[in-house]
Amino acid sequence: KNDRIWASYSRAERTTPVALSVIDSLRSGKAIDDPVPVPLPNGSALFLDRQLTNAISNRELDPETLDAFEAGYRKNFQNDKGSFWINAYHYEYNDIFARTGISATPELLAQRPYLNVQGSYDNLLGGSGFGFEAYLEYAFTSRLKVSTSYSRLIDSFHSLIQPENQFQADFINFSLDEFDNSSPGHLATLNLVADLSDSWNLNAGLRYSADYEFAKGPQPAIFQLDARLSWKLSDKLRLSLVGRNLLDPYIQEARLKDFFGHWTEMKREVYLEAKSAF
Repeated sequence: KNDRIWASYSRAERTTPVALSVIDSLRSGKAIDDPVPVPLPNGSALFLDRQLTNAISNRELDPETLDAFEAGYRKNFQNDKGSFWINAYHYEYNDIFARTGISATPELLAQRPYLNVQGSYDNLLGGSGFGFEAYLEYAFTSRLKVSTSYSRLIDSFHSLIQPENQFQADFINFSLDEFDNSSPGHLATLNLVADLSDSWNLNAGLRYSADYEFAKGPQPAIFQLDARLSWKLSDKLRLSLVGRNLLDPYIQEARLKDFFGHWTEMKREVYLEAKSAF
């Protein structure tokens, strides 16, 4: 009644974007770079726009595939005190498409001159990942509940393509490094829910994410503390004092896993909240 084990296997495929599969162009995002100035003989400059980049392929790409193996165990404690579960996994990735090179050609006769930037893509990568995740929730009393989690990830990727020259090898290594070191190896959380009285409630959460360094730069470790102190004045009105990212002036989260990703920053903030029901 209180114990459960499970095991599963699943396979997934992600179809290549249509523009790549028909050897066409794909608008993949906006560049954050300024226009390129080209000096002219008269001392002035011609500015070439480069707001968009095309993603191209010289062949029809195969779908990306994922084979996932998982197994786990769950234990429910007596008297509804909580539960514990642990889940182990192993993932196999294949035919992941990634960038193998880039080129830029000036288009000077257009009404608005621009730099035609083309990124070449192929089924470049294969790889594997394995690890586990564990979660524990426990009610010490009817008014005090705590939950904590931890996960461990180890993954590695390799190139499926033999580079034709050093220029292509450098780009393949860059794409490889984007995938091979783009996720934290350790994640942990600790959450507290406490009913201080019939009218007062405290929620607090601590998050930890390990540091890592990938192709686009270092991601520092994250220690983030959020808290909410709530006061229920009546059935129709509740006031709350909320604090986010209380341990640092700001935290920096890794940019998206693409050529145009941006870093995300969250500043420390404290605010009051009023909630009314009519």
